[in-house]
Amino acid sequence: MPAELRHSDGTPFRDLNHNGTMEPYEDPRLPVEDRVEDLLGRMTLAEKAALMCHGRMVTGPDPRIPIPMPTGAELITERGVTHFAMMAVPDARTMAEWNNHVQDLAAAGRLGIPVTLSSDPRHGFASNPATAHAGGGFSTGPEPIGLAATDDPELVEEYARLIGRELCAVGIRVAIHPMADLATEPRWARISGTFGEDPQRAARTIGAYIRGLQGASIGKGSVACMTKHFPSGGPQYRGEDSHFAAGRRLVYPGGAFEQHLTPFEAAFAAGTAQIMPTYAIPSGSGLAEVGANFNRDVITGPLRERYGFDGVICTDFNAITGTEIPGLTTFPPRNRGVEELSVAEQVVLTLPAAKVRHRQLVEVRASAATVALHATVPDAQGITLLAVHPRAVGRGARIVDEAHWQGLPDGHTRATTTDPGDRGTRATGPARGADTEPGGLVSLLTRARAAHVHVGTRPLALYDQLTGTRPFTPAPIDPKDMR
Repeated sequence: MPAELRHSDGTPFRDLNHNGTMEPYEDPRLPVEDRVEDLLGRMTLAEKAALMCHGRMVTGPDPRIPIPMPTGAELITERGVTHFAMMAVPDARTMAEWNNHVQDLAAAGRLGIPVTLSSDPRHGFASNPATAHAGGGFSTGPEPIGLAATDDPELVEEYARLIGRELCAVGIRVAIHPMADLATEPRWARISGTFGEDPQRAARTIGAYIRGLQGASIGKGSVACMTKHFPSGGPQYRGEDSHFAAGRRLVYPGGAFEQHLTPFEAAFAAGTAQIMPTYAIPSGSGLAEVGANFNRDVITGPLRERYGFDGVICTDFNAITGTEIPGLTTFPPRNRGVEELSVAEQVVLTLPAAKVRHRQLVEVRASAATVALHATVPDAQGITLLAVHPRAVGRGARIVDEAHWQGLPDGHTRATTTDPGDRGTRATGPARGADTEPGGLVSLLTRARAAHVHVGTRPLALYDQLTGTRPFTPAPIDPKDMR
């Protein structure tokens, strides 16, 4: 544990970085925002990247979890990861003692950043390593569908408050629930984890559930809620679950996309701390046809801009990499719609989807096209994509750097290569329509056409979903499933 010291003025503080001095991020008198800003300024790039990871953890070997897991010492002290979803847990006393041990590991680190433990539901009857857990000495109550059946928000809030006390007692401070998905597809196997098919009833009970776990605001006694699976994972095509390839699409029967957002609106009103997107592709919704985890239309559009959600967005687990259970099976990644891209390229897609906050220049290779993502985000939205002719890839192609942008007329951009064999293709041209609006998005189609840059259909479609245009149509869906 870090030493508890006193500042020269008598203020007690925890010496998280072990230097005997009260740094701003250790000063309990400062606003949280100021302490966070100071801490971020002290972190390396690798430490910041690790902070964005949310892994899985077990307290030790457990026959219920046949997946080889890295040890806590490796994940925390060597890799710097600080967020973990708990799989199988022991009895409450052992779990609490183990949590204290994990926090000691984290406290011994360079900056002493504590660990946050999360969990799928643990207080129901269902037990599934991927979705819910039973046992561990927790009290047993109704599944969410049973809570909704009471249609008693006060009762649900009190119930959530009680289970929150149990979670806090063992060190679990993030609930990977509730599921705000509407149960509008009766063939879907996860209906028991929802609050039913009635959007208003689901909204009432979900709001109460979140208030019970978090309180009126996030504080020392809160369990932060990670509400899922935005923008509703309930209307699964033919009832297939999105954990599997057959469930890669949502269909929103009858065009009822807005109806499925109602429970999430209640979650936002209750102050949900976090949101988890769905694996699936929101087909026929008017949004880009890639999985929500990679989908700027879903994350930046409704979530960040329409609803003003500024909390944590956590992709669903194994969206980018799969899981192997030795001797049993291998689960492929749930990277719906972006399967042919590399892991690095998929990660790049998740970042601007969630909202790029800082100026950066990232070079991305995708299906024989090199593209630079030049994010200029004073307040939120600007993303510029420059395309280079595929022939230039691997032959000295370069994207114009930020300095080349200086002095260009307003509304003009440039795409260029340095490959002599490509005759130094370069062009400038005016942006059109919404592209010239303050903070608006710059369409790759406009750039590509102005510069006569040719990229394949697939990468163009992926880049367009980042910039807000959608030139391709979803795979055919049986019409009877859209009724």
